Amino acid sequence: MTDRLALGVTVGASRSVAVATAIDGGEPVAVLRRPSAIEVATAGPAVVIEGFLARVGDPVRMLAEDGSSHVAADLVAAATTQLIDEVRDRVEGEPTVVSCHPGWWTDDQVQAVRSSLDNAGAHAVVLVPEPVAVVRRYEVERGLFDEGAVVVYDLGASGLTVSVVRTGEQSGLLATPLHDTEIAGSEFDLLTMRYVLSHALGDREFDPFDPAVETELAALRERARLAREELSLDTATVVEVGALGEASTVRLVRHELEDLLRGSVQDSLTLVREAVERAGVRLGDITAVLLTGGGAQMPLVAELVSAEFALPVVACADPATASAAGAAELAADLRAAESTPLVLPLEELDEPAATTEIAPVSLAKALPVVDDEAPAKKVVTGKRLAVIGAAVAVFGALTAGTLAMSPQFATPSKPDASTVNPTENAPKNNGPGQAVAPIATFDADGKPVVGTPTVDANGQPVPGAPLLDSTGQPIPGTVTPAAPVNSAGTPQPGGTAQSPATQQQVQSGGGAPAPQQPAPQQPAPQQPAPQQPAPQQPAPQQPAPQQPAPYTPPVPQAPNVPNVGAVPGQVLDGAGEVVEGTVGGVTKLPGELLGGGN
Repeated sequence: MTDRLALGVTVGASRSVAVATAIDGGEPVAVLRRPSAIEVATAGPAVVIEGFLARVGDPVRMLAEDGSSHVAADLVAAATTQLIDEVRDRVEGEPTVVSCHPGWWTDDQVQAVRSSLDNAGAHAVVLVPEPVAVVRRYEVERGLFDEGAVVVYDLGASGLTVSVVRTGEQSGLLATPLHDTEIAGSEFDLLTMRYVLSHALGDREFDPFDPAVETELAALRERARLAREELSLDTATVVEVGALGEASTVRLVRHELEDLLRGSVQDSLTLVREAVERAGVRLGDITAVLLTGGGAQMPLVAELVSAEFALPVVACADPATASAAGAAELAADLRAAESTPLVLPLEELDEPAATTEIAPVSLAKALPVVDDEAPAKKVVTGKRLAVIGAAVAVFGALTAGTLAMSPQFATPSKPDASTVNPTENAPKNNGPGQAVAPIATFDADGKPVVGTPTVDANGQPVPGAPLLDSTGQPIPGTVTPAAPVNSAGTPQPGGTAQSPATQQQVQSGGGAPAPQQPAPQQPAPQQPAPQQPAPQQPAPQQPAPQQPAPYTPPVPQAPNVPNVGAVPGQVLDGAGEVVEGTVGGVTKLPGELLGGGN
């Protein structure tokens, strides 16, 4: 009839449905309803296999009556391809096929059917969950849902499946649906058959294992299913009992059937709540409850769901075929998307627009001209800045008297040609008594000077008195320190104590201690102010907190201190000239001078 065909297929637990529609919409052109059974060809009588949908994913193969074994997924694929072939025989054209699978299936189960379809040559068949197809069918019949979520209540022969489907532009399952096999249409049929038998047998008994009785019971169960479906539309019906009972028929009323099934339907409401919680939404976010499946046609289901959740309860025109019809609509959507051209045909294109020529860019104008003859500017590198900064910091520490050089970085004690011993030309003390060694220190302006301590009549230094220059005149800003104290707590005769600044100068210059110089002493807790006598030494009975070691006079050697006549931070050569590129003889690393190079 048409070569633009969309086909939807649903293989259910008990029945399979195929719906074919035109791509451009309209009423279905073919609707097939078949039992979900596969006839296996054997050498003997034909063998029929049923119940394979629930066995998909089971590693154990299904056994037929003739002893042959079969994979459940292969049987589902066979049922699908049989429906496709039957539609092709009725309707001309190659259809686009979409097949539904139960929403509660795992990925492994879906993949098993996918592989079986590929092996059967049905590579083009698209698999979709049943709840999504049902929602699509309802929107075709009643209009699109708003943005939100819908609960799909699918009561089929094998069980109840409750799904939460997102509606709108991004439709799809919000979570894995919940499935319960105890709330099922087959269980409802069994309850209906038992109710009919209880009214038809009377005092009669039968053997349920008798083959003839088994056949009659199977037929009665099928008639009970039909009666239950009729009561979904009518209020009463009649069920034929056959040879099993005294009465040949039993009249069944809807309210009697609802009393039998009310407990099971009431239990299904708990499954609805669990499905909504599992989807991560609230009941207030649910737009409606969509009923589908053969069992959902009973008025009792809509009544209890509406009363429990206070939500709109809706259904498709034919719930039994809603999933297959929705799959056909999805196939039409897929076919329309494939046929939509991504580019316009060549004959529909206008003439190409004129292209604008881009003028070339002149590099001579864009780039600056560099004068090769211009003198290059001196670049101050980071290394040079770091060296200069370190030199300034070292000189500042020396000036403040807060830096003492380690012996491994000190200059040799032996003077070389580039340094001058300041004591060779130091002023001598002309006062009576024993001569006192000169002292190197700083004046009031912070400049290094060498002076002779002022002594008393006994030749001992006068603490607090200013130092004298070479002419015997006081040097402003200088102070004669207190005499050193021996281990007994008495002043050491003939010696002069070095100030902390002098000790730092000697340490930084690397020179040896002056003759008759005591071992390094711990500085006094408080330095006396200039022009004030030194604090009284404690009595011998009360020694200082830290007693110095016993005094051992070192070998006399001329002191070696930095050249006080040089500019602070520079080194002089033998002629008294400044050696360029040096900073006070302080080394950055052993054997490497600071300053000068980059």
